[in-house]
Amino acid sequence: MIKRLASLNIISAILLPIFLLPIGIQAAVMEEIVVTAQKREQNIQDVGISITAYSGDQLDELGINNPDDLDNMVPGLMVTTFGIPTTTVFTLRGSTQLDFADHQEPPVAVYVDGAYNSYIGGVGQSFYDIDRIEVLKGPQGTLFGRNATGGLTHLLTNQPTQEKEGYVQATVGEFGTQKLEVAMSGGLSDTLSVRLSGLYDKNDGFIESLNGGPDLPEVDSKNLRLQFLYEPNNDFTMHVAARWNKDDSGTATGYHPTSVALSFPALSGAELFTITNGITGLLGLPNDPSIVIPAVGEGDGLVRHVSGQVFADGCAHPLSVGAYVPGGVDCFGTALADADPLTAQLSMPGEYTRDYNSITLTLEWQRGKFEIINIVDYAEIEKYYYEDTDGTPLRSLEFYQDVDSSQFSEEFRVHWEGEDSRFVGGFYYLRIDGDYGSGIFLPEGLGFSIQNEYSNETESWAVFAQGEWDISDEMTFIAGARWTEDEKDATFSPQCEWAIFGDPDCSFLFLPFLGFAGNSVQELGYDLDRSESDWSGILELDYRPNEDWLWFGKVTRGNKAGGFNGGAIAIYTPDQAEFDGEVLTSYEIGFKSTLADGRVRLNASVFYYDYQDFQTYTQFGPSLIVFNTDAEVNGTEIELIANPSEGWEFILGVSHLDAEVNDLFGDGSRTGVPMTNSPELTINGMARYEWPMLDGTMSFMVDFNWVDERALNAIPHPAYSGDDYLLTNASLRFTSGDDRWQADVWVKNLNDEDWITTAFDLSTFNGLGIEIPGHPRWMGASLTYRW
Repeated sequence: MIKRLASLNIISAILLPIFLLPIGIQAAVMEEIVVTAQKREQNIQDVGISITAYSGDQLDELGINNPDDLDNMVPGLMVTTFGIPTTTVFTLRGSTQLDFADHQEPPVAVYVDGAYNSYIGGVGQSFYDIDRIEVLKGPQGTLFGRNATGGLTHLLTNQPTQEKEGYVQATVGEFGTQKLEVAMSGGLSDTLSVRLSGLYDKNDGFIESLNGGPDLPEVDSKNLRLQFLYEPNNDFTMHVAARWNKDDSGTATGYHPTSVALSFPALSGAELFTITNGITGLLGLPNDPSIVIPAVGEGDGLVRHVSGQVFADGCAHPLSVGAYVPGGVDCFGTALADADPLTAQLSMPGEYTRDYNSITLTLEWQRGKFEIINIVDYAEIEKYYYEDTDGTPLRSLEFYQDVDSSQFSEEFRVHWEGEDSRFVGGFYYLRIDGDYGSGIFLPEGLGFSIQNEYSNETESWAVFAQGEWDISDEMTFIAGARWTEDEKDATFSPQCEWAIFGDPDCSFLFLPFLGFAGNSVQELGYDLDRSESDWSGILELDYRPNEDWLWFGKVTRGNKAGGFNGGAIAIYTPDQAEFDGEVLTSYEIGFKSTLADGRVRLNASVFYYDYQDFQTYTQFGPSLIVFNTDAEVNGTEIELIANPSEGWEFILGVSHLDAEVNDLFGDGSRTGVPMTNSPELTINGMARYEWPMLDGTMSFMVDFNWVDERALNAIPHPAYSGDDYLLTNASLRFTSGDDRWQADVWVKNLNDEDWITTAFDLSTFNGLGIEIPGHPRWMGASLTYRW
C-alpha cells in the first residue's frame, strides 16, 4: 500500500505541472499514429486495444534503435538480452519466454511487415528505416495467432516511394561505437518503386575483461533491406521485401559472478538423493545424504548455510557447492577478486555469429467492398554461440548453441466493410524445420562434455474470423474466434564423453531421460511427437459518447502451443520432456481520451489475467526444464501524451502489476511466487522542448525509466532478485530550416546507474550465481542528411 501511495504521488507531481503550463498562441499539433492492430489502418485512439506505438521519427528522437531500448518507453514491457542478440525475450504484463533454447517460441509474438518471426534468436536486430512500431498488449490470438498470448510487437518499415528520397546518418560514441545508416527510395517507372536500406552497427563492448582479453560483449552487425512496390492500377499492389542480417562477434556474454552462499538445486530431497548418489556411486565417491540433502528451510530452492565446515564439505561433494565473496574462492579454489559488475574474469571471450535472412511477398486486391490480402514469408537462420559460463578464469564450464532452421508462413485474408459493420476472415499456415545443437563442456575438473543434438518440426494451420457491428451511434460490438491445429515432431540424440577416465561413453547420465526396459537401457536417443487443437476468441464492447472518448470492455482468450524441452542436458524423464500448451483468459476495461482541444491524450486500462497451464520452468545447470502450472496477473496501466504549449512535449507511462505463479513446483510447497521480469511498478516519462535557432530549430529532451524490484528468473531466492533502478537519457538536437541537416548529441544512462538485466544459478556447480549487467553511461553524437 505504501508503494502504491508513493507511485500516486509521483504521478500527481508529474501530471499537475503539465496541465498548469501556459497555452501558447498556437498549440503544438500532436502527431497522429495510425496502427494496424485489427489488420486494417485505424487511428490509435479509435482501437479498443491497449497499444503503445511510436512513429519512426519518434523512435529516432527517443534514441530507441534496438529492442533493448524499447522497454524504456512502453509501460508493462521488459526486454531481456544476453548483451548481444543471441536471445531476445519480450516480457509483456508477465507473459514471457522462460526457456532460452532456440527452438522455443515466445508468447509475445514479433511481426515484421505483417510476417511472423518465430525465433527468439532472430528478433534482436537493430531498428533502421522504420515507419513505426506497435506494441499490442493482452491476448491477440484471434487475428495474430496461437503464440500471441501476452501480446505482440509489430515492426513496420518505410515503404518504397515514387518520389526520390533518402537519408544517411552517421553515429560515433563511447565504447568504440560506430554506426552508419543509409536509405534511398524512388520510382523505376510509373508503376514500380524501389527502396534500399542498410545499417552497419559496431561497438567494442562495455564489460572490462580483467584477463587482458577483449571487452565484452562486442557488437558487429551488418543489415540490408531491399524492397519493390508494384502498383499497376488502383485495385492491385504487390510488395516484395528481402532482408539480410549478419552478426559476427569474437566475444560472447560477459558474466559477472555473484555471491549465493551454499546452495542446492530446486529439487526434492528424494530426487536430489537419487541423481547425486547414482553419479557418485559410479565415480566411487562416498554418499553423504547429510551434505547433499539439507533441510529444505524456506523451500525456495536454494538453502543458505554459513558454517565453514559445511562450505568445505559441500565443495568436496560433486553436486554440492561452496560460497563466493569478493576476494574469496569458488569450489575449485579459483580466486575471484573484483566485485565490480562491469568486469569479467572469463578464461575465454567466446564467439557469436548469426545469419538471418527473409523474404516477404504481400499481394493486395480491391474488389468492390472486398479487400483480399495474401502474405507469404520465408525466413532462415543460422546461429552459433559459444560462451564461458562459469564466470571465473578457470575453464570449468562452457556452453554452446548451434541453430540451422527455416520457416515458411502464409496468411490469406478477406476484408469486407459495410455501412455499419466490418468483417475480416482468413486462413494461416506455418511450418518450422530446425536442427539444433546445445552442449556443455567441463575441460578441467570433471573433464567431460554433454551435448544434445536435436531437431524440432512444427506444422500449424488456423482459420479465423472477426466482426464488428455498430449497434448504435455510440456502441460497437466485436466478436471473433480462431481455431488452430498444431503438430510437433522432435528427435533427441544426447551424447556424452568422459575423457578423464579414458572412456568416452558416459551415457548413464541420460538414464532418467531414456527410461528403462526391464534391466536394459533403451537405445540412446528417441523421437517424440505431439498434436493439439485449441481456440482463441474475443468478445468486446466499445462505447464512444463523443469523438474524444472511447470506453472499452473485453474478454479475450489466447493460447500458446505446447512443446518439448531441449537444451544442453537431457536429464529428465520422457514425461518431463513434453509440456502442454498454456491458455490465458484476460478481462480488461479501459478508456482512451483526447483532451484540452487535442493537446492531451490520456489512456488507461485495468486487467486481470487467469492462466491455465502457465509454462514456467526450473533450472538444471545451464538447461531449463519447462513445465505447466497456474498463474494470475492483476494490472493497471496509464499512458499520457501532452503538448500543453508551443514547443513543449511530455510523455508519461505507468504500469502496476501483481503477477504471481500459483504453484511453482507443482506440489503446493511454493505459492504466490512473483513472475519473472514482472516488476510491481514501473514509471517512464519524457520531457522535450523545442525553440527556433539559426534559421532552424533546437530541441532538448530528457527521458527516464524507473523499474521496481523484480525476479530475474523463476528461482524465488534473494540472490536472483534484481534491485530497483532508474535510467535517464538526454539529448540535444539541431535541425536546419529546410529539414535536411540534423545534428544530435546524446547520453544514455545519464546517472550512470548500476543495474542487472538477468541472472542465472550455477550454485549446484561451483557455488556461484552469474549475472549480466546493464549498459553504463554512454555518450555519442550523430549527424543526419536527408534529401
